[in-house]
Amino acid sequence: MWLLRNRKYIGMCFAVAMAWQGFFIFIMSSFFREYYYDDIYLLRDELEGSVGYIFLAAMVLTSFQVVRKHLNLTQWKLIHKSGLYFLFAYPFSVYWWNLSYYPDPQAIDYVYYWMGFFAFLSRIAAWGKKRLQAANREAPDSSTVLAYKVVGNALVALGLIAAATGLHWRESVTTFLTTPKWSADLVLWLPYWPLEPYLPLFIIGLGALVISKARAR
Repeated sequence: MWLLRNRKYIGMCFAVAMAWQGFFIFIMSSFFREYYYDDIYLLRDELEGSVGYIFLAAMVLTSFQVVRKHLNLTQWKLIHKSGLYFLFAYPFSVYWWNLSYYPDPQAIDYVYYWMGFFAFLSRIAAWGKKRLQAANREAPDSSTVLAYKVVGNALVALGLIAAATGLHWRESVTTFLTTPKWSADLVLWLPYWPLEPYLPLFIIGLGALVISKARAR
């Protein structure tokens, strides 16, 4: 409850930290150009980071009543929820790549990756529970379809296994997903494409969807 009451101020603290990061990137790119553009800069990272800063600026501005009063509730939620998920996706993908690409990840990489994973997992679980409760209200006397439960739980298990074994399947899946030329080109322009870090979460989400369908009308 404390986190909910103070979420605006927590968000502002995050925005200040990100403003410092943006200023630091400006310093590096302006005064250490050769090092920055030779050893750090990637177009894909620049696009992802720029979109993140655009979302962050929009979220900060619409946190003040002078701007928020010009938006309806749906517009405000769209900006903040979209920005929250996009900003979450960026560091989550960084730590996933640290574990699934580099041969010598550090202990802190495991800590941050699994913290992020279980945070998103809790969101999926809450969404699935809400769907199940709605289905039970609509058809309280319906029977449970066993096949849906089995398939749904199998997908959840598969997603959990995939989340822990990215180092073993990442290369083959990336090669498969980027085989078409259009897909390989999107790697340079579309943030996070082809979405390897999130595939386990998509599988778990699909499993939660199938489980929530396990009520025969």
